[in-house]
Amino acid sequence: MSEITPAELLEAAKTRLMEKGWVRGRWGSKEGPNCAGGALIAEGLKCNDYLLGEGSSKYLAERFLVGAIQHRGFGNMFSIPTWNDKIAKDFNDVVALFDEAIILAKEAERGV
Repeated sequence: MSEITPAELLEAAKTRLMEKGWVRGRWGSKEGPNCAGGALIAEGLKCNDYLLGEGSSKYLAERFLVGAIQHRGFGNMFSIPTWNDKIAKDFNDVVALFDEAIILAKEAERGV
């Protein structure tokens, strides 16, 4: 992957979690399993713009994940790692959060 949209990055991270597994309390490893943030980082490292700051796909994908957390009523005080480790009910809850974030990202891409 070289250029990737935030929605594509979220989809890749979700696929990674489904294929390599999910964990709490740690980022995980290159081989997996990973937490929600760790999966996003692992897939983001494949992007040329991964560390380029606020305009990068990884940064924007994180914002959409946080947006999905906020839409669930958790407000601004929850980060992706906190949500993953302390709030997520189970793996299915994590997958559902990624699905919600992907919808937000695709709506933003379409200008909705």
